[in-house]
Amino acid sequence: MRLLTSFFVITALLVSIAASEVETKSLEFDGETYYLAHTDQNDSQMIEEFVRKQDTIHKWQRLLSIRRFKALKDSRALVKSFVDALKEQNAKAPYDVQVNKATGEILFDFVVWAPDGSTAEFNVWKFKNTPEGVVGYQFAIKSANARTLMSNLQKMRTAILEKMADAEFTKE
Repeated sequence: MRLLTSFFVITALLVSIAASEVETKSLEFDGETYYLAHTDQNDSQMIEEFVRKQDTIHKWQRLLSIRRFKALKDSRALVKSFVDALKEQNAKAPYDVQVNKATGEILFDFVVWAPDGSTAEFNVWKFKNTPEGVVGYQFAIKSANARTLMSNLQKMRTAILEKMADAEFTKE
């Protein structure tokens, strides 16, 4: 009887462990895998944020996100609001907007930094119009040193923009 009880306890434990494991969504970008770390949704927007294994949602160096702006149909208007917000936050923040005339997709890249220069982020967004609203794909690099990021950015910006332009973020 004791052997049978032990068997049922072990079986129940294994079943509960298997049931608690959730398949993690992941994305591939630039040769690296990013894992779903945060989701949120409201009436107007859905967000999925992905980080590499060595990062967390609160402490990351590279991040991917997918945002679905359900209430918006025009990616150009959304980018204009992003640019306006960026200029309001920091008028000196460098940015660029490129429109792919063939697809209508928009690449928007910019740099933001803490007032004391302690951290900085390089962000690239790819926006496209879909029947369900505007979809935005974001790639961000965060650095603990604004000068280092700006120095490295000169070397890597063009390659990152090309990769984002070609990227199709499909969940595995």
